[in-house]
Amino acid sequence: MSDCIRFVQFIHPGGEHAPDIGNLRSWNKTNQGHKRKFLRSSGTYLSSHVQRIGEIDFWGEWEPESVIAEAISSPLLHGPRNVFRPHWQLPDSFEGLQNTDPFVFGKRICYMGCQQRTRRWETRLRHLDRGSVVLFGSQVAGVFVVDTVFVVQSWIEHSAATYAEIARCVDSTYFDVTFRPWYAAVEGPFPTWRLYFGATIDDPVNDMYSFFPCLQATTPTRGFARPSVELEGFVNPALRQGKKAEEVTMAQAIALWTKVRDQVVDQGLLIGLGADMPAKVGGAT
Repeated sequence: MSDCIRFVQFIHPGGEHAPDIGNLRSWNKTNQGHKRKFLRSSGTYLSSHVQRIGEIDFWGEWEPESVIAEAISSPLLHGPRNVFRPHWQLPDSFEGLQNTDPFVFGKRICYMGCQQRTRRWETRLRHLDRGSVVLFGSQVAGVFVVDTVFVVQSWIEHSAATYAEIARCVDSTYFDVTFRPWYAAVEGPFPTWRLYFGATIDDPVNDMYSFFPCLQATTPTRGFARPSVELEGFVNPALRQGKKAEEVTMAQAIALWTKVRDQVVDQGLLIGLGADMPAKVGGAT
């Protein structure tokens, strides 16, 4: 299968994490399924086309520990019930722990393996070319809502036999909370996956960059519902699981990415460019 530019609607579960130990949420387990959190972190975002740094709120995946920064007493329709501040502890073992993919923290948004393979074969997500666009989102009340817009900038291959080498070229927190749980679960032969590095606003692909919808953090807050995206022929609002991938030209990819960005902004949201890496606290040594 050769590489080509693709526009992908990627469905992941839309449920929201709840605290499970007082005001804390422990590291999510593999048998509990992936969920989203409404997160608060320092980060970089666009406001009136200007890059700014400050506290932001956003929907995203963060499977390690977190603590409630604020409980929302009157949630919006499809809005969050809690605002979580992410952190993590080094566990005694990574077996049975969910990894975080996509990963919006640090210098680049990254995507390393989810749905790139089935039990029997590779999927088209294993062969995305530079400039491919992936919309990570969920179906909520019959509407496709997005939490991360990913643009492929570059990639490297990895497998159970070689993944330890990845630690040399990525942040140590990213390696620990994403690669180590992933490979703790890998069994059998050594198929390969791709770690995709996302384009950034300072290192774009034809002016496209990876981003996530966000707002400046305020206290108290009611948060926001994840923004809907409508693109006839490219986004299926009835899709509840899996993915929808279309081969496109670069010009089509740029036009579709622009429509997604504009729809996010038109719903009153800001463009998040990256969140600070969550702090490591306590845990095993």
